[in-house]
Amino acid sequence: MARTPLKVTTRVIDKDRGWKRVLKEASIKKHVVVGIRGDDDPRTGDALGNVELGAIHEFGLGNVPERSFIRDPVDANLNKYRPLTKALGRKVYSLKLSLTQALNVLGLKAQADMRNAITRGIAPGLKPATKAQKRKKGKPKNTPLILTGQLKSAITYKVTR
Repeated sequence: MARTPLKVTTRVIDKDRGWKRVLKEASIKKHVVVGIRGDDDPRTGDALGNVELGAIHEFGLGNVPERSFIRDPVDANLNKYRPLTKALGRKVYSLKLSLTQALNVLGLKAQADMRNAITRGIAPGLKPATKAQKRKKGKPKNTPLILTGQLKSAITYKVTR
């Protein structure tokens, strides 16, 4: 008696649970820019804008000493950013966050670290003449880079392509 061959049918179902969306977002090459950005600089006339003022203080110029409020806080917090980036990457992969949301979290953290560095005070301290000028303007705190708060508030972030 001849046996009838057993017919086995298999079917593969590929369910996209959002991975294509993640790949599409990633292929856009989004990134976050943190610091003092030129597109937000309210420069008027011949006055220094926040970008120029920030560069002078970040790198120093003439008799203005270097007071790194961008590079130093980022370098000091690298060990905090690496695990945060991994955790955010896992959340993007598992579709708990979009790539844009994850980059916003990272940008906000770096922005806060830079602003906090200014609030805590950056060496070197102020010269006696600068302290006297601050007292005249009613600003008793002797923290460098804070007179009006304009430079500190100019530190922002933006998710870009």
